[in-house]
Amino acid sequence: MPLDLPIDDVKVYVNDLLDQIGKSCTIDGISTKIMLSDLEYTRSFLEENMKQAVIPQGVSVHRGSKVLITDSGLTGIVYTNPNDDLVSLSVRLLICNSSIQVKTYVKVYDKDTGDLTGNTSSLSTAITGFIERVSATEKQYDMGLLHETVLRFITFAGASIKMDDSVQFNNKNYKVIDINELTDGLLMVQLANG
Repeated sequence: MPLDLPIDDVKVYVNDLLDQIGKSCTIDGISTKIMLSDLEYTRSFLEENMKQAVIPQGVSVHRGSKVLITDSGLTGIVYTNPNDDLVSLSVRLLICNSSIQVKTYVKVYDKDTGDLTGNTSSLSTAITGFIERVSATEKQYDMGLLHETVLRFITFAGASIKMDDSVQFNNKNYKVIDINELTDGLLMVQLANG
């Protein structure tokens, strides 16, 4: 005998609860409300900057979605695939803590001869994400971290950053030495002193 659960009634209850006490936000540009809570336990600086988020059913959300929380102005990256529990969706949200400036180099040619005259750099727009210092201990446990890496930057897939770009963060220059798609929708960029 199948168990007849009042799923639709519970969905209505959860949606009403989110409307009443949820935080206003946009997920990939669509307005909605979510509930945020701290993780029960954390093992790393990365997890300390994560929140558990409950999202109404029917909202289009995926790993790498951009969440802008209206009242606090915080930006978050959906870090995990949405967990569908029939009445809501839950994800881990990585709260962005910084932005970097990427220096792009433009080749300059002589307009008369067409000869290359040199390179000039210009700063592109800021790229928002999560940045953290990388210690020697982390390099021992994470074999994907390169020896020269001093900062790890996690951002949205599709960010306009490429290998050997120069990056400015906190008025210091760094060089992009590795870019990996951490998972669908997320990039991990390793930065060395530059």
